[in-house]
Amino acid sequence: MVVFEALNALQGDCLLLRLGQRDGEDKIWMIDGGPGAGPALGGDDAPKEVARVTPIPDVVLPHLEAVRRVPPPHVISLGVCTHIDDDHIEGMRRLVRRMAALTPNPSDQIIFRRFWFNSLSAVLAGSDGGALAPQSLGRTIADAFRATGRIAAGGVAQAIGGAPAPRGTPQAVAQSINQGIDLESDLRTAKLAGNLPFGGPVTADGRPLRIDGAVVTLLGPRPERLARLRAEWQAALEKPTAASRDGAVGRLAARVIRPDTSYPNLSSIVMLVEVDGRRLLLTGDALGDDVVEAWRDDLGKGAAVCPVDVLKLPHHGSIRNVSKAFLATFPADHYVFSGNGAHDNPDAATIEMVVESAQGAGREITLHFTNAGIVWKAPQTVKKTGATAESLDAYLAALKTAYPTGWAEKFRDENACAVSIPLPPKAGTPAVADIAPVAVPPAEAEPKKPRPGKKTAPSDAANPATPKKPRTRKKAPPA
Repeated sequence: MVVFEALNALQGDCLLLRLGQRDGEDKIWMIDGGPGAGPALGGDDAPKEVARVTPIPDVVLPHLEAVRRVPPPHVISLGVCTHIDDDHIEGMRRLVRRMAALTPNPSDQIIFRRFWFNSLSAVLAGSDGGALAPQSLGRTIADAFRATGRIAAGGVAQAIGGAPAPRGTPQAVAQSINQGIDLESDLRTAKLAGNLPFGGPVTADGRPLRIDGAVVTLLGPRPERLARLRAEWQAALEKPTAASRDGAVGRLAARVIRPDTSYPNLSSIVMLVEVDGRRLLLTGDALGDDVVEAWRDDLGKGAAVCPVDVLKLPHHGSIRNVSKAFLATFPADHYVFSGNGAHDNPDAATIEMVVESAQGAGREITLHFTNAGIVWKAPQTVKKTGATAESLDAYLAALKTAYPTGWAEKFRDENACAVSIPLPPKAGTPAVADIAPVAVPPAEAEPKKPRPGKKTAPSDAANPATPKKPRTRKKAPPA
């Protein structure tokens, strides 16, 4: 059995896959870690009385302890940070930083066995090593913003570190890139760098991978998109003067402000996971049409449809990242919206598009929301009837009038940490891949839990960086 869970990551994403194993121990994958902290509902402009949540200590760690029924550290077989936006990367950055800080001893929170992450510097370096060190890259971007007037001189420090900058500002752009630089450095310290088995950026290269009994096919980022991005940045960094370089780098980095054309979103790691006859499509903040093109062109599937059991809507359900072609190519039984109303996500138009698409095909679907009580900044309209509503609850009621059958909605219980979708094994589902998957070597075994009252020596499995000492025989004393 596989259990999909979307944790309460506020406006961000934090997903878990719990993969049942024959020995009875689940393998757990964690995709994104949400933001560092924020209001339970709404964005940075939420009223002060709205409770604040810090996802890692308040949600992630308690949930893992509840489902695993053991205290930390919790072993995560595969960690994935899909891209460098704060609401995906910051939780992961904090967990990996803790792991790196305690190396060579095991973390007291989460121990990752594998990790996939496309840092900006690694993507820009490509196969030839590139021309700019990671730390220099972050400073160059911040300086370029300052030089072009996008960041005041006193704002560079905030761009490089300090309190989270407001989303969509130039400070947030540079800060998010530096979060990626921090994560990249800590992954090296924790001996998790390299994106094994890729040995470089994770891309949709058409190779299905078998990991923990599941098969993963990457549908993003597309190699050709990364190649274009790399060429643009290298051209900017090679400008002959500081002024021209600052201007070119500033213009490229500013694309992050426009969500559907930004480097981070369009370089999101997109995973199609197949296990026990089930399919799950996990999209990060990717552009839906990019995922369709990867399916049709890069995998050579043409107009073939890929039904999935679970579809995590890209970019928290933003209408700018979803299209009719995307929904028609990947019809799902369960649609998951991870958001809390910040930036008006999930978008009302996306919700109606999903319901309309399913009704047109005669399918029964369930919509899952990580947060109830969302209120949009302006009334939203049901296209079919013209009815308007200011809250998500009221909008869904109006949508029921327009589309009375064929769909249901479920919200995360206010006392629960996650939306959970258990998927029992299903026979007869053909594999998506036309070629045999590449078997990824198993991660190191999870450390054994000591029995109550019994002291044990530190486990080398829990501490892969510590070499085993060779055994030596004691010499007998001379006669």
